[in-house]
Amino acid sequence: MDLLKAASVEQALDFLEAHPGARILAGGTDLVIELRKKKAHPAALLDISSVEELKTVTEENGRWRLGAALTYGELLEAALPEGLSGLKQAARQVGSPQIRNTATIGGNVCNSSPAADIVPPFLALDARLRLASRQSGQTVERVVPLSGFFTGKGHNCLLPGELLREIEFGPVAPGAELVFEKLGLREALAISRICLAVYAEPAGDGLGKVRIASGSLGETGQREPETEDVLTNQLLDDEHIARAQTALSEACARRLAGRSTLPFKREAVMGLLGHALRTLNSRRDNQ
Repeated sequence: MDLLKAASVEQALDFLEAHPGARILAGGTDLVIELRKKKAHPAALLDISSVEELKTVTEENGRWRLGAALTYGELLEAALPEGLSGLKQAARQVGSPQIRNTATIGGNVCNSSPAADIVPPFLALDARLRLASRQSGQTVERVVPLSGFFTGKGHNCLLPGELLREIEFGPVAPGAELVFEKLGLREALAISRICLAVYAEPAGDGLGKVRIASGSLGETGQREPETEDVLTNQLLDDEHIARAQTALSEACARRLAGRSTLPFKREAVMGLLGHALRTLNSRRDNQ
């Protein structure tokens, strides 16, 4: 196996151009297990865990850019807007402290599990991915909406030789809030049975723009446009909360038709959404 521990993005891209089928190692919390169980047999391995360019958190003109090799522990320490507490809440519920200090946000996205905790918050923030590759010695970059990145369970549109450099989102509107909810089999160290993120911007006494995303309610993490439509430009009262819960439950029923988990999930998701929306109301009352 050809192996490179990259010291820079440029060095990493050179290696990927020469070895387009290489597997990328960042935190290794998924890949190392595959290697030990002999489920993965890459011809080349690229270690990007020490590339500082991939571990930065920057903001410019309201847009935030997070390096793909940023660990969850580092994300928890990042100086993000107060309204984005849901992003850190999702990071806080990933695995154990040891996992959070090793696993990376880019690795979680590229692993493309429908149960990835960090994906719904990024989807609710309308995040985009900056992907880079080397073609004939020239660096080529493309930007892909996260909502269009996943193609199925464990699959995405990352091309051979491509590297995820950054996850970017914003601007975050004044007074906007991001709320994250997760339901697992236990309080800690649990893979999500359902996770949900709600981003809402204020508008007068009600809501303006609303974006909602879910995990473990389909083959991929995804936006919930029908539920968003119920809440956008509306008062966040009991009537609209109930209508939103019904819309999400019905979307869940269509998506999971025939699965044994459907009766549980269509009820549970109503409770998660109701709790998230009432949390939004509580935060607004305290502002």
